[in-house]
Amino acid sequence: MKTIKQNIWLILILIVNLAVVLYPTFSTSLPITQTDGLTYFGTSKMLAETGDFFAELPSYIPAKGEEATHINEFLPVPIVYMAGFIKFFGERITINGGALGLIFVLANFYLYFLVKKLTSKNTALIVTLLSALNFRFYFLLFGGNWANACAMMLSIPTLYYYSEYLETNKKSSLLSVSCFLLLVAGSHTVQFLFTVFLMLGLWFGMKVLKNTKIKFPEIKLEIGAKQEKTIKTVIYTLGISIFAFLVTFIPFVLAGTRTYWVTEWINYLKAYDKVPEFWHYGVLTDGPVLIIFGLLGLLYAIHKQNWKIVGIAIPSFIIINLTNFLVPDEIWLSLFVYRYQAFHFIVLALLSAYFAFEVTKNVPKLKKLFVVLISIGVLWQAGLVGVLMHEVEPAITEDEFAAAEYLKNTDGNFWLINNIDTDSSFRSYEWIFAYGDGDVDNAGKVLTQDALNYDYIMVQDIDVLTEEDSAILETKEVVFDQGIVSIYQNK
Repeated sequence: MKTIKQNIWLILILIVNLAVVLYPTFSTSLPITQTDGLTYFGTSKMLAETGDFFAELPSYIPAKGEEATHINEFLPVPIVYMAGFIKFFGERITINGGALGLIFVLANFYLYFLVKKLTSKNTALIVTLLSALNFRFYFLLFGGNWANACAMMLSIPTLYYYSEYLETNKKSSLLSVSCFLLLVAGSHTVQFLFTVFLMLGLWFGMKVLKNTKIKFPEIKLEIGAKQEKTIKTVIYTLGISIFAFLVTFIPFVLAGTRTYWVTEWINYLKAYDKVPEFWHYGVLTDGPVLIIFGLLGLLYAIHKQNWKIVGIAIPSFIIINLTNFLVPDEIWLSLFVYRYQAFHFIVLALLSAYFAFEVTKNVPKLKKLFVVLISIGVLWQAGLVGVLMHEVEPAITEDEFAAAEYLKNTDGNFWLINNIDTDSSFRSYEWIFAYGDGDVDNAGKVLTQDALNYDYIMVQDIDVLTEEDSAILETKEVVFDQGIVSIYQNK
């Protein structure tokens, strides 16, 4: 009971976090996640049903083809984790990110203790609250970027145990780092590399610069621990990082179609629709308070020579600026840098809360102003998450689901006229093929000659058919008609 009272605010924050991540799970039985989410859910479901990690992917998986043909061509951690949830708890908690959302709650639990270790309890509570309301992360989670999101979440306990290891040199902490880093590497390779970069920054701040004093024009550099221990630490860090990379990425690359994918991934991702336009504007997605306070917090940490904070912050700022200096929008890495901004938001929250609490200690008169400004930062994120929750809708309607179920019970194949405008929405026609057991490639905006070769033709919206298509379909038999959805049978 005493422990609960001492941590009541943390518990309340985690309850809010849990409520948000599970909202789509309980608000609808239909999926809200889009293409990537269908790929990961469908792959996990197949693994749960077959138990065969080398099974061929079904035709409704959007990634099937040049990206992958078998389950083992995906990094295993999110797939195996969600397959276990499907097997023991059913599909519903997995289909809209609820299973992964539980890892997010666990990650925020670790985040609290990581920030508390680096700063103070009050700072840790504010950072955890902001992370629990991280709009960018929820957009990735509900949008279906599950491998990326999984790696981000597992990065937090990795950093926690790594900071613990840097402080204590305990082998148990190093073992925990190794386990979590392996899970990160087994989830998403690029986020794994980002995590290693953050670890090296933390090592540099906590070990190399620990006792460094800067008093211009004099800079006194002192290594924080015995040199041999410092060298041993970086060797261990690089060693477990290389090991995690080798045991996860290389088998993934060598698996079937991925061999071709790796050689062609730059060209493939050049045309990828990375993120919505608003994602590029931090003043909107992160909020003006965190943008300004985050930068001030970095400068303040450097001024106060708090190398632990600087050690995490500098690598994070370098990563998000890759697209400005080293990685233009046109090449593949920019996609993952944009997604990383969801993790960088946590760094901004850390710097902002650190700045606010440290300054008010020295200048108490600013306390009320800073409380108001930090509250605005929290409300900004809460407002964005609220808007996102309001916009959440099933990727497939009840009428489309009924039509897909009808098609699944037939012996023939079908073509889909996907004439629904899905821009800026959660709609995703691929789920029709998932529930109808069809081939995701058998779709087009208008009726084509190829469509007439299929046993059935499904139309998502009969009201927006072209006159020419309507005339052709009038010669077919209507076997399903519900709402604006119709299915025609070829004779």
